[in-house]
Amino acid sequence: MMELEEDKEKFQVKQFNCMLSDISEDYPQTCRYELEFYRGIFGKSVQRTQCQRDGAASCIYEIPKS
Repeated sequence: MMELEEDKEKFQVKQFNCMLSDISEDYPQTCRYELEFYRGIFGKSVQRTQCQRDGAASCIYEIPKS
C-alpha cells in the first residue's frame, strides 16, 4: 500500500509494503536502486527520508515540486 501526501514544497510518497524487503536483507543495495529509480523519473533531488530496512514503518520518498 502507498500513500501520497502533498504540501506547498513537495510530494511525499509513503510505501508501507516494500516488495524488496526480503531481498534487501541480503542485498541492501536494492534500496539504493529503488531510490535511483525514483530519481530517474522525478529528478536527482528526490530524497529517501525513511527506510523499512532500517526499522521504519514505511519507506518515505520526498519529491520537490520545483
